[in-house]
Amino acid sequence: MESSDDEPVDSVLAAHASKPLRERFAGSLEKLRNVRRHNHRDRALSDFPSRSLHPAEELLKGTVLPTISMTVVSKEEFAKQFSGPGRPSMIVGALEGSRCLETWQSRDAILENYGDMPFKVSEIAAPFPGAQPLKVELPLELYIEEAEKVAADFPFYIFEREMWGPREKLLEDFEVPKYFGDDLYDLTEYTRHFFPMYKFAVIGIERTGSNLHVDPSCTSAWNTLLSGLKRWVLFPPGDSDEYRASMGAPPKGGWEGDAPPPAYWWLDTLPKLRASGEDK
Repeated sequence: MESSDDEPVDSVLAAHASKPLRERFAGSLEKLRNVRRHNHRDRALSDFPSRSLHPAEELLKGTVLPTISMTVVSKEEFAKQFSGPGRPSMIVGALEGSRCLETWQSRDAILENYGDMPFKVSEIAAPFPGAQPLKVELPLELYIEEAEKVAADFPFYIFEREMWGPREKLLEDFEVPKYFGDDLYDLTEYTRHFFPMYKFAVIGIERTGSNLHVDPSCTSAWNTLLSGLKRWVLFPPGDSDEYRASMGAPPKGGWEGDAPPPAYWWLDTLPKLRASGEDK
């Protein structure tokens, strides 16, 4: 009979699982803390009054854009009045009756249902040419805890596109709204191959978001807010250097160095546009 000091694999895994989250994901947290862009507090925005980044009251009242109910306006009428002519609108009732309105209705509900689910928080540059970027994942509970603790001006932003494995059950929480059931990429397997990963779960704390951009895949995506507050800004088409500069968009060659936190745009550029009348 042989003896060994090695522990059985199942015992090692059990011991690992029993450790506190921060200890189990210490390596991932260390990688994230080395990314200055999502850790700095150059302007300490988290110390600003809570409503500093909230929209104007007229936007919240729905008096700027037409508001339509998906339970009232038909798909054909929506296409005729809005999607066809490219007319912006606010849509309510898109996911009426969907389970996500319960499982995602609040911070507490999200954490209760999906707090232990892993999500991609960032990608680290590939270690050598030709390799894939290194994906850094955290359980949702730990992501929120860490992001709020760091209180960065531009916190890490979950933008998960691998909707399979442990995240596949998120797809059971909703159905595609009737206005957006048509998908050009779904015509054939060949066209689907050009854009295979097209479903995303996006989660962030205050001050998360993206800078001004054109959709990188040139798609017409639908986005539905399930909990919290998300601000959008839309501009008419245009691509001249002067137009980009006037709206605070990055130059055609991209930002030099790290892009500024998106919250800076709302605090610095939008007030100037409104004062000049260019936001009309």
